[in-house]
Amino acid sequence: MKNLIFTLCLLIVSIATANATTYVVNNIPNTEADFTTLQDAVDGASNGDVLLIQPSPDSYGNATINKQLHIIGRGYFLEPNPEISGSTWTSNVSSLTFEVGSEGSVIEGLNEVFNSIWQINTSDITLVRNHFYRVNINGPNDDTVPPISNFIINQNYIKDRIDINQKVDVVVVKNNHIGYVFAGQDAYNIYVKNNTLWSITPGENTTYSNNIQYGTANLTDAGVGTNAYNNNISAGDIPNVAGNIGNVDLSTVFVGYPSNPDGYNNDTKFQLIDDPSNPAKGAGENGEDCGMFGGSTPYVPSGIPARPSIEAIYAPAMIEDGTSINVNVRAKANQ
Repeated sequence: MKNLIFTLCLLIVSIATANATTYVVNNIPNTEADFTTLQDAVDGASNGDVLLIQPSPDSYGNATINKQLHIIGRGYFLEPNPEISGSTWTSNVSSLTFEVGSEGSVIEGLNEVFNSIWQINTSDITLVRNHFYRVNINGPNDDTVPPISNFIINQNYIKDRIDINQKVDVVVVKNNHIGYVFAGQDAYNIYVKNNTLWSITPGENTTYSNNIQYGTANLTDAGVGTNAYNNNISAGDIPNVAGNIGNVDLSTVFVGYPSNPDGYNNDTKFQLIDDPSNPAKGAGENGEDCGMFGGSTPYVPSGIPARPSIEAIYAPAMIEDGTSINVNVRAKANQ
């Protein structure tokens, strides 16, 4: 029944996606599916197709993506999330590599479980609501070749960091939990906004705004060099200019600092305490809240994809052949 519920949820996406074929990927033995590994699904799909990765206790492995695909999983941190009904299995993958041909791909709801590094070697990739260890965006190391460009990294839980290497232009890193972002000197137009980070790093050509740094590393060059820093909250030292506030007691900021209270998990502990005295409330640009739960696209706990989901199916346990039955379905609209 758990797999049936998720399969029906995926069919909603299939119906709503125009001009594309939707494939179900499931590696649970004796389960009906189009493919059992992510790489086989990528190889068998065409540009514009949708791959729906069923929850499973086992990984779907590595994949090199060279087509424009929309890959959708179940989310992550499901077990402690009281909003989740049914199975708490996730859609687990290992390393992903994006090559030429994958431009325009969107990846959402995947759970990376082996501390692998996702590699992006081409333009126009969107990562939204995934849980992964690290991503490298690798531009060309050749002055005669144009940079790769246009990346959106939004509402993810990133355990380690984002490295932006060589010639890269326009990266928007917004509303994530993340260790840190580092951009090299040939990377331009890097925007890091409304994230909750362990460390705000110097790097190059990066605009940091509305972030909360919960590590205690000092940032002494705010407002100078090739970076811009404004309206950030930091547990460490950051010059109190351009709306930045340093040396903040984070027990006044997060609901779960320094440890998880009952009822909170790895991501929801970074929700802001709803109190006007909270220094992160309204401290961002245009009066927005700082951190991953602030701004125009707040972080979504557990990375639940913005798709309708079927919460429960009510049907008789046993029926006779040829007998009509009433089946009730309870669905939920996820934002």
